[in-house]
Amino acid sequence: EALAQYDRYKTLLQTELGLDPLDETVELVEAIRAGSLRGGSGRGGAIRPSVSGGFEAGAEAGVPDPPTTGGAVASAKAPASTWPTPLPTEAEKGSALTQAKDRAELLNLLETDLLPSLEVLRPIGQGSMAEVFLAREPHLKRLVAVKVLSPHLYSDPRARKRFEREAQAAARLNHPHVCTVHRVGSLSDGTPFLVSPFVKGTTLAQRLKAEGRLGPAEVRRVLREVASALAAAHKLGIIHRDIRPDNVLRADDTGRHSLCDFGIAGVLETGEDHEPKLTKTGEILGHPAYISPEQMDGKPLTDRADIYSLGVLAHQLLTGHTPPPTDHSGRGSGKKGAAVGLEPLADYLGDTDAELVDLIGRCLSMEPSHRPSAADVERKLAGDRRTSVGKEVERLVEVNLLKLILRKRLPQILGTYIAAAFLGLEAADQFEARGFIPEWIYSLWLASIPFGFLAVSILGWFHGEKGRQKMPTVEKWLLWVLAVGWVVGCLLVFS
Repeated sequence: EALAQYDRYKTLLQTELGLDPLDETVELVEAIRAGSLRGGSGRGGAIRPSVSGGFEAGAEAGVPDPPTTGGAVASAKAPASTWPTPLPTEAEKGSALTQAKDRAELLNLLETDLLPSLEVLRPIGQGSMAEVFLAREPHLKRLVAVKVLSPHLYSDPRARKRFEREAQAAARLNHPHVCTVHRVGSLSDGTPFLVSPFVKGTTLAQRLKAEGRLGPAEVRRVLREVASALAAAHKLGIIHRDIRPDNVLRADDTGRHSLCDFGIAGVLETGEDHEPKLTKTGEILGHPAYISPEQMDGKPLTDRADIYSLGVLAHQLLTGHTPPPTDHSGRGSGKKGAAVGLEPLADYLGDTDAELVDLIGRCLSMEPSHRPSAADVERKLAGDRRTSVGKEVERLVEVNLLKLILRKRLPQILGTYIAAAFLGLEAADQFEARGFIPEWIYSLWLASIPFGFLAVSILGWFHGEKGRQKMPTVEKWLLWVLAVGWVVGCLLVFS
């Protein structure tokens, strides 16, 4: 990987600035390729490990020259470097040569197939699934990024399908914080590719390495923008399933963050589209440090799985590292709380932003139903001042009402209540006819049935989903109003 990075940046130096790498860097690379970290006799001297964890040149780092005897340099008797320098195996050499050959063939194929609409300039990125190239659209005079499925995955049908899914998901999302797709297509050999705007910037992973942990205000901004992108995806029934710093890109010119890489995105059960299953039984997609407990257990996923990953990302941005791993077998004991310990967050934030700590804690809840939605996270971080009633009304507008009713199991709850009320009314009628109960009790029961129906409807709406839900203020007010109405109704019946 280091050698691949060197080749890429050497090309950048020569094409962008017309410069060559420093002599010390060239010596280090040649030493690595030769299977030893002992540099040549240039002005850098011997290349050796630095105390700080990097590399330093012997002559420039204050390393004493080897002793001499009679003018002869005794460096030949000096002990060999203790730095581990295993020689590459024949298989590794063959694999590296094959990958380099495949990459060169892919570049030639791109240059041939994409002309004249696109001029491929150079490779700019490489991942486990795809290669990314910088290209120019001559007619529009703009730079774009061309993402192509990696050569070693040509024959993998699931990899091809996941690549196509990324293009489809990103193309459906027209949002300022989502890496958009201009067009998709296939090369002459059937290799899929997609074209997206070229954004000069860095990922959050690169930013964390360069700057370290971020301040609370900047973390709020990052989370708000990523949550905004997730809210748009979840509204279309798309789960990203791979929220982590490597997949969040920050533009250098605007500072705006965009969510990228929908390669393993899934479709919600409530979504309009139904994609074929792309995972084997027991297969877990996504980085282990960021996936939710239910995903680790192989359970069906909802959009709240992305919220858990967002909470892990927030923890990492604030502290510089992901939450410490927990004993997976013991997770069930903490179903009411967070899946990880949140005490370190208080050390970093103190009393300056208790609201942010609380929000991250709810995102990291063990129970998916206890986590907020992406839209809720965005509003909370944006300083939402709307009432609970206003939020609930907007939620009804945004979400398909029929699907929401089914998810809250209202038909089952109300059906059970109607059946029980009917049986209770028949029993009260029989008891009253036989003189077992006075008539006023029968009248009271009859008057209470409609109020009970409304009360069960309210309780089912706020608590009908699986898992434990808190009682919001709007629910308390509705129940109080209903209770007052029931008392007034009973008084009118008996007056």
